[in-house]
Amino acid sequence: MCVKLGDGKAFMQKVGRKKATTFTGFCHKHDGEIFKPIESQYYLANNKEQNFLFAYRALAKEWHAKKFSVNAYQNGIKELKRIHGEKPEHLQVMLYGARCAVNQMESDRKIFNHALKTKNYDLIYSRLYTFHEEYHIAVSSTFNLIEILCKEEPSLGDKKYIYFTIFPQNGKTYILFSCLKKYRKHFSKLMNEPKNLSIEQRKIFLSNIIAIHIENFVISPLSYARLTEDEKQSFKELYMYTLYQSSLPSKKLQKINLFK
Repeated sequence: MCVKLGDGKAFMQKVGRKKATTFTGFCHKHDGEIFKPIESQYYLANNKEQNFLFAYRALAKEWHAKKFSVNAYQNGIKELKRIHGEKPEHLQVMLYGARCAVNQMESDRKIFNHALKTKNYDLIYSRLYTFHEEYHIAVSSTFNLIEILCKEEPSLGDKKYIYFTIFPQNGKTYILFSCLKKYRKHFSKLMNEPKNLSIEQRKIFLSNIIAIHIENFVISPLSYARLTEDEKQSFKELYMYTLYQSSLPSKKLQKINLFK
């Protein structure tokens, strides 16, 4: 299952497993070659090459999605101007943000591409957390400063990204935060926060990150069915609010636990 939008609301929709986890940003040949160490091999905790590839895939997926968003916003603005005679301000703001994100990600992508060619996997810093239970939820995405922990949001033209990955494997669930090493200090509070939390608090913290920052993730229907109705509603409301707002309605974590 993944989040879909319609009539100004968020809802969960069933999709096939293969479709939900497929990324079309690379051709089949290059996808198979580049990501073979993480697609065809088991993850080894803190393996530098695998950590790099998980981060690279998250960056590539988000860069591809933002490029698509730029085109969608441009077409939407053009169509609404044709109908109403003026450009919608909210779409122009979203277009500007998407363009800034594409430009920053393009810069990061060049750094990653060079590192991939030279096998410089030390380029990034990664922080791994592990649940000793397999939860059927998967994330491969990027986001910038989390507002739960930071007082200010970075300017649209100066975004620093975290590459965020969650995946289940062999009875465990791995959560991987990665960033360029030069931004390690910048993200240290966020990346170290889960280690100070109990297991249950950690699940809530990560679930809030997903609701606030991750537009695309997948969760099995069985896992989603285990959520209470209050959790489902809170997740949808938080997801929708932060999709269009630059600040949170509350600094307090919502009682949402996607890891069940």
